[in-house]
Amino acid sequence: MTLDIFQDNPVFEDERVLLRRLQEEDFPHLLPFSLHEPEIWKFGLVTAAGENNLGNYIATAINNYHAKKEYPFIVFDKQASRYGQHKVL
Repeated sequence: MTLDIFQDNPVFEDERVLLRRLQEEDFPHLLPFSLHEPEIWKFGLVTAAGENNLGNYIATAINNYHAKKEYPFIVFDKQASRYGQHKVL
């Protein structure tokens, strides 16, 4: 059985984290990072720092998904019950 991520719309999860496809409705989940942590976007090809940039970032990611160029995920921390970053120890 072969997984086609563009057809099957997978969700990856364990007891700690859930990864699912990024959607337009995720804008409010990412906005605090965009406004208050602009440095996290420093090394990306496209910045999402600032409200307008975040909107463009999400729109581009979704357009690229529909064009089957990339598969953007959003991360949900199930233990903390919030979207966001995870520190690697």
